[in-house]
Amino acid sequence: MPRTIIIVPTQGHDTNAFLAVAIGVARDLYGGDATILRTTVTLVRGTAYAPEEFSVAFHTRDGAEFDWDTVSGVGTVITISHAFSCDGPNLAYQDGGYQPFGTVKSGCDELTPLAQDFWETVGNRMVPGGKIFLAGCFMGWGQYGSLVASASGRTVYASDGFFGAGDIDTVSTYPRYIERGTVRPPMKRFN
Repeated sequence: MPRTIIIVPTQGHDTNAFLAVAIGVARDLYGGDATILRTTVTLVRGTAYAPEEFSVAFHTRDGAEFDWDTVSGVGTVITISHAFSCDGPNLAYQDGGYQPFGTVKSGCDELTPLAQDFWETVGNRMVPGGKIFLAGCFMGWGQYGSLVASASGRTVYASDGFFGAGDIDTVSTYPRYIERGTVRPPMKRFN
């Protein structure tokens, strides 16, 4: 069975809720056979109001460092966080507001270099037919879902409206349908 990876932030508002949802989704949908990754974002250059460069570290729940280059055979990647249409997953909501995997600020039609590299790496670690589920608000409303699909080469599912990423019932319902091949609003599919 292809591997499932669930990504949650460690910084900002609602991180405990996102982690609880990730644990529940791993247990209820994937029989506990999912790797939960926790992110730590560091501002490398710029300011919180005008960030120019970020560094993102990934760790497993037990604190072990995670390296995407050592992974293969991933079937599903799920991000659980606050978000918005151009920004992608917000990995430090109300604590700097870091969205390192967002779009270029001059518009919403191009991923930042870090986002492009990240989603390409994720796609390269996935099996053919792998899918990305972006649990957060509005990532399917603008072009973000399409940009992630293009960068990763994988099918992406994202909400075109509000989405209760901190609620286990909401988050577990939609991947369950998606794993069965059905897309239900507010989720949209991007190829």
